[in-house]
Amino acid sequence: MFPVGRVLMTSRSLSPESVAAGRYLLAAPLLFALSLFRSGRRTFPSRLLDWPLLAFWGLVGSGLMAWLLFCAQRTVPAVNASLLEAYVPLLVMLIGLCLGEAFSFRRLAAIAIGFLGTLLVLRLLDARGFRLQALRLGDLFILLSGLCWSLYTFFGRPLVRRLGALPFTAWTVLFGGLWLLAASVLLHRPLSLPSGFRQWLFLSFLALFPTALSFFAWNEAQRHLSLAHLAFLEYFTPIVAALIGLLWPGEPVSLPQWFGMILILLSSFF
Repeated sequence: MFPVGRVLMTSRSLSPESVAAGRYLLAAPLLFALSLFRSGRRTFPSRLLDWPLLAFWGLVGSGLMAWLLFCAQRTVPAVNASLLEAYVPLLVMLIGLCLGEAFSFRRLAAIAIGFLGTLLVLRLLDARGFRLQALRLGDLFILLSGLCWSLYTFFGRPLVRRLGALPFTAWTVLFGGLWLLAASVLLHRPLSLPSGFRQWLFLSFLALFPTALSFFAWNEAQRHLSLAHLAFLEYFTPIVAALIGLLWPGEPVSLPQWFGMILILLSSFF
């Protein structure tokens, strides 16, 4: 998501609202089709209170989260944006601790070691220290985007377990797109369509993989895993990204990155 979003944002022909809204509005029909096939009538919540909750988590976990991230990627490099993968598990853990969630010492140690390993895999840390470029307003947007996702994960969890992952994902993704569409109208900033095959291809990728598939997989996992375990699994994303980069387009993996992967894998045994 980070390099693709960066390419779309640097083109300047698409606004952050256009990319975020397009991502969700393209993904929503697929999610609803799958939800109707798998869950049937359960796709439509029967409790009236569920509707404002779905609209709210669509605003926070989908709309604001993506808008802040894509705004950030207009001003900061993808490596700064990828810090999101490193600090979200820590943020989820801290929110849980503040609200009385039980975390064992072993799980806390695993998250701390995984955090260190992730910094190495993302090349944010090496023998010379941290390698983040000069902090800008975009970095604050990235932190706020991570906060939105963490709140969505922690407080949306009961609704996911009661409604099911597919209905919850479909509605929050749809509401996220509609909130962004409404904001563009109120702010007199009309959304723009991709220009050319390449932009449509990138936006379709964002809709299918980092949105429809990833949001559903994350929410489905919430029904089966503890919050600590779920947060920890976020650390495996940079490993997969680094290995994909090694295979295509052939980006070399440095020794500190291999060491970081080993740390993450070792921390999973805690």
